[in-house]
Amino acid sequence: MTIAFTLATTGHVVDDLIALNAQALPEMTGRDHAAWIMNVLAHAVAPVLTRWDAQGLSLGDVPAETFHLTTGTDARDGLTFAPICEAPANRPRSSAPAASFAAARLFAPSVNALAFAGPIAPRALWRIAGDGLAFGWILQGERLRAEDVLKSYGAPFSNRQLQLEDGAIPRRGGCCRYLAVAGDLCTNCPLRKAQTMRNVTQPAY
Repeated sequence: MTIAFTLATTGHVVDDLIALNAQALPEMTGRDHAAWIMNVLAHAVAPVLTRWDAQGLSLGDVPAETFHLTTGTDARDGLTFAPICEAPANRPRSSAPAASFAAARLFAPSVNALAFAGPIAPRALWRIAGDGLAFGWILQGERLRAEDVLKSYGAPFSNRQLQLEDGAIPRRGGCCRYLAVAGDLCTNCPLRKAQTMRNVTQPAY
């Protein structure tokens, strides 16, 4: 089964997304599914947004209603998402506070829907969304931009756990519940003790 939706309509399909993910990962609880889906979605959407941002385009001009996603499935890792959206036409690049607000506006429907369906605290999902954005900016070689947008007071993504380096994310801000499948924590999970971490740029899904 393929599910097509937009970032504005995640709530309309959230139960179907969880059911589809459960076919591949039946050992997960509802809370695990919500975190996992948010993680996969954020790491699919964020690289598109951060690429546009690095190109000097305004994220404030990206409408959630026209950012389309289509699901796929992986026998081992559950859901996948293919994003389709036209790049915004307007410049200049958003300021860091404006980029944070724009990204929050785009992710809010998904955070709200998955938080209710899990159930899981919205704050946990905002952290995971921030991890996706951090991943995207690190791919663009824009660590300082990631820090400006994600680690500012008042940003919904902001948290003290997230650690960024050039080319790496030594510590994520949120837990994607990979341990529910693998029985172990991601190498850069915030639940892992600092001395056991190593630098990675790939999310563990």
